[in-house]
Amino acid sequence: MNHLEQPLPPIRTIGVVIPVGNRSTTDLGPQLQALASQTWSGPVSVVISCNGEPVHLVEGLVATVDWPDGWSVTAIDSSAVRGPSAARNTGWRTLDTDVVLFCDADDVVADTWIAGLVQGLEHAGVCTGPMLLDALNEAWMTESSEQPWPIVRFGHLPHTCSANLGVRRVVLDLTDGFDTTLGAAEDTDFAWRATYAGFPTRFATAAVVQYRLRPRAADLFRNNRHYARWDRVLVDKHRRHGARWRRREVIRHVLSTAVAVVRAPFGRRRRRIAANRLGTLVGWTERYLGKRPTST
Repeated sequence: MNHLEQPLPPIRTIGVVIPVGNRSTTDLGPQLQALASQTWSGPVSVVISCNGEPVHLVEGLVATVDWPDGWSVTAIDSSAVRGPSAARNTGWRTLDTDVVLFCDADDVVADTWIAGLVQGLEHAGVCTGPMLLDALNEAWMTESSEQPWPIVRFGHLPHTCSANLGVRRVVLDLTDGFDTTLGAAEDTDFAWRATYAGFPTRFATAAVVQYRLRPRAADLFRNNRHYARWDRVLVDKHRRHGARWRRREVIRHVLSTAVAVVRAPFGRRRRRIAANRLGTLVGWTERYLGKRPTST
């Protein structure tokens, strides 16, 4: 059954889940303040899912925020199973709301974020919004001020990021949420599975998130290498639905990486571009040579 053929019920209750990993509360304060400054006027249930971070540290930050009337904010321990997927799953399963919105601890949502996602979800099961890079990062750190959407991955469906994601509860129940066996790309995997069930991802321009990039080129390289190691797992899992490695795209990436590496000595922005592309290429190569992907 294509669930889009069925009318979606009205949205009456809103939940927000923020996963917090070990030692990741450094930037959580600004995110909490941004949530408390939303234009959305109704009640909201916020769950901060502590996956390795002590609950009492998060509760201390929560207590410093002047939350709107009618909001409930709870910190829970989700450390029994480690990883962001487990943290998000534990978070949304504690809620009993019509929709669940997901954001990350180190980013900053715009004041229209909740209203934008809720509006987008009125006629959709999954929704995302713009990821901007201009507020939390210096200009030299980015190739552009906004991460483009949609980016179609492996000739299949768009990449969707859990740092800016709204989902109807019926979709979470239907898909069982995020796949905890994946160490990366679990958000794209979730959105693709939701699409197969009849809930393609929609885009809401008002649901803006300011995204924080890795500050050091070495961290950017390691992060992209980690994600790239899981790309083969993602493609293999969705091959029967049409995901494929595209030879032309791989060759294009190899050539652009070579150019970026040659240019790397001539400026810190160029070093970041090289770290980004080289990390992906190294991750792909390691996985091709049989190196097993890890959760970190």
